[in-house]
Amino acid sequence: MTARIDEIATALYRICLYVPAFDLQFNHFLVRDDQPLLFHTGMRGMFPAVREAVARLIDPADLRWISWSHFEVDECGALNEWLAVAPQATPVCGETGAMINIADFSNRPPRGLKPDEVLETGRHRFRFVPTPHLPHGWDAGVLFEETERVLLCSDLMHQRALSIGVLLSCSIEARRGTIRPHTFRPTMRRRDRPRGERQ
Repeated sequence: MTARIDEIATALYRICLYVPAFDLQFNHFLVRDDQPLLFHTGMRGMFPAVREAVARLIDPADLRWISWSHFEVDECGALNEWLAVAPQATPVCGETGAMINIADFSNRPPRGLKPDEVLETGRHRFRFVPTPHLPHGWDAGVLFEETERVLLCSDLMHQRALSIGVLLSCSIEARRGTIRPHTFRPTMRRRDRPRGERQ
């Protein structure tokens, strides 16, 4: 599995791994700055490929912050693998996630961000915006980079296929079509459900 790397803002890189079996991209973001930040660790099985991509941009041991949007395997599953190669790195997420998940899951104590708290990495400023249950999980939140106005999030704008470029602007309908086949609609009447689908 080879990662595609795109610079989406000054010294802010998207590392994309495409998984043909799901026809889906898994994106990770690296901020090359005084205090480098990795947003999304990826799954443990993806760690070698993501680490190799990060190493093309910085020495992974130089990471200072490791963050994600919500507690789920593709967002932070490889957190402890990253902590093992980055001795100065600190996990950083919303205070809810730090308390309910990461304090126990992580091999290193996390920094829990309060709503609207800013994490500075050097030239970049990331404001933490809690988004409970959006896309899912009460610990969910996003990082908004205030200098160049880049939103680091997950599971909001799915992209199929490797050929689609960096999402700079979008059609919500196009993104909705990516996830719709996998979503149960609770408004469906019983007789409208496909045969064998549980209530």
